[in-house]
This record gives sequence, structure tokens and C-alpha cells, in this order.
Amino acid sequence: EAEQGDAYLDGVGVAAAAVFRDWDDFSRAYLAGLSTRFKGGSKHYIKAVEWLRTDFSSPWFRQPWITAIKSTK
Repeated sequence: EAEQGDAYLDGVGVAAAAVFRDWDDFSRAYLAGLSTRFKGGSKHYIKAVEWLRTDFSSPWFRQPWITAIKSTK
């Protein structure tokens, strides 16, 4: 099951890299979507995104954005 989860996350990562330029672009789109779906109660999501974008200990600082997708063929 762990391998299946990893494969799914890899696919999601590739799809995100094809649509967004970087973590900031991704987070702006996420927050825009969040604002259209949640009229209230989204403060903890906004706070989490702010932490991901600004704190050097966040995974977004440790995991670089995929800038080029290489074919495995």
C-alpha cells in the first residue's frame, strides 16, 4: 500500500509541476480556491500555507519544485 501511495503522490506532483511554476504559484492558487469554497473557518489553512511559504523548516524549503520532467523512456 505504501508503494501505491507513493506512486499516487508522484503523479500528483508531476501534474502540479505541469500547471504551476513554483510553490508560491501553487499556494496562491490554493488560497484563491479556498476563499471561494470556505467563507469562514479557513484560518488554519491560511496559517499553514503561510508557514509553508515562509518558514525555513517547512517541507517546501527542503523539497525543491520540479522544474523539468524527464522521460523514463
